[in-house]
Amino acid sequence: MTKLPITANRRFRFAPPKLAVVQLRLFAERCAQYCFKDDNMKLTKLENDILGWFKDYYKDDKISYQIDKIKKIKREYTGHGFFIKLIYDNKIPKIDIKKYKSPINGPIIISPDIDDDGGCLLFHNNGIIELLEIYAYGDKCKKNINEYKLIDMHDFNKK
Repeated sequence: MTKLPITANRRFRFAPPKLAVVQLRLFAERCAQYCFKDDNMKLTKLENDILGWFKDYYKDDKISYQIDKIKKIKREYTGHGFFIKLIYDNKIPKIDIKKYKSPINGPIIISPDIDDDGGCLLFHNNGIIELLEIYAYGDKCKKNINEYKLIDMHDFNKK
């Protein structure tokens, strides 16, 4: 991943005003590529499998309903994992916030594409699932995770 220049203000301090605006716009566009880029991204196989795991593991009708009603996502790759913002078109029934405190624990992800394997969390805001976080236990996580296995934490601790 390319590092963003920390000294951006030095670059614009002595530039003529019109040139500074153009340079600042280009700098902002370059920064934006590291944030949520596309409003209509599709879930990857890993993300689908993780959300399916949440449905199967918790067996809660409202969690399943919300996951089934995801219309689009926004994904941010951090180098250590991903933040996947989940977006819905209509109002959806809220999950029980007393039963499921945010974040909701997900499976352990065993993969050669993730340093020291990884995990995931499902965040909700007042009962509406908003964010899936996938993270590495180590330092790095590849952008494309193709080979993986999802394991329940309780099963992992038995080994």
